[in-house]
Amino acid sequence: MQKKYYERKQLKHRKTHGKVEKRSELIERLKKKKEVKEKIKQAKLEIENKTGKEYFFKYNSVKKQNSGQLVDVIKDTKEELDKKRIFVDKEIDRVENKLKEFLIKIKPNKIVFDEDGTPIKKECGVFLEQDSEEMNVYKEYLNQLLETKSKITEQLEEIL
Repeated sequence: MQKKYYERKQLKHRKTHGKVEKRSELIERLKKKKEVKEKIKQAKLEIENKTGKEYFFKYNSVKKQNSGQLVDVIKDTKEELDKKRIFVDKEIDRVENKLKEFLIKIKPNKIVFDEDGTPIKKECGVFLEQDSEEMNVYKEYLNQLLETKSKITEQLEEIL
């Protein structure tokens, strides 16, 4: 007596997921997938070995450096540049306020009362703080921000 072997069937509760893939179908599908990968790999190798005079598919978005390396060039839109400009402006304001805190230390005048109850004014005055390392760091950062702001405004003018 011989056993009868049945093909795999989809279970009733899984009928909505479609037919079960047979082994032969799986092998065919994977062979096709492998062929496509090989074609893509071959095409990439051909592109790398071209002389460079042919049209390159990233022609508009890539530039060549002196070393021969290809570098992506990101072109910003007007909206992105506006966002960057606003961020830099707010950062400049924040840093300028920090520098103001460093520069001037105001000690207000004090009124002291004697035993008799007569008020006597004590003048404390305004003191300028000397250049500290932290203040120099903020100054350098402010200069960098001003440079980036000028670059962003130039880019905005080019777009308009």
